[in-house]
Amino acid sequence: TCTQIGWEDYVTCSGCDYSTYDELPFVGHDYVKTWDLCNRCGEIKASEGLAFASNGDGTCYVTGIGSCTSSQIVIPKYSDNGDKVIGIGDDAFSESPIAYRHHLKKIYIPETVEYIGSYAFFGCKGLENVILNEGLKEIGSSAFSNNGLENIVIPANVESIGEYAFSS
Repeated sequence: TCTQIGWEDYVTCSGCDYSTYDELPFVGHDYVKTWDLCNRCGEIKASEGLAFASNGDGTCYVTGIGSCTSSQIVIPKYSDNGDKVIGIGDDAFSESPIAYRHHLKKIYIPETVEYIGSYAFFGCKGLENVILNEGLKEIGSSAFSNNGLENIVIPANVESIGEYAFSS
């Protein structure tokens, strides 16, 4: 596979029935441009440089853009220190410089994320495409207000959507 050693089909000796396997080394991901999707396994490459805050229990949430400059954000399943990413905090991306908020085009939110805080993507005028996954349970007030979204698919597991979550 891309990240683990594998085994090639075995060969059995016709004289003694001894079988051998040939080890296949992991080959690494082969990312292609659209969402930095691996051509081999389908994994999406997570954005680097995002800022996180730990919850102190092995989980964390995104607090902002950090040093990331990409126009397409893929929220990772785990932070750099190994905490599981379960949320996007209040004002996480709306506090970014105006030039960046207009530059942000796409966001991929993995199944580990359970909530999107209030005003998380408020004012991200360039935002056109958001992919939400089944782990999401809550979308905060004005989370996607005042941006360029034309449509979005809300997963069936979402239990609450705050006021004005998609206004303007």
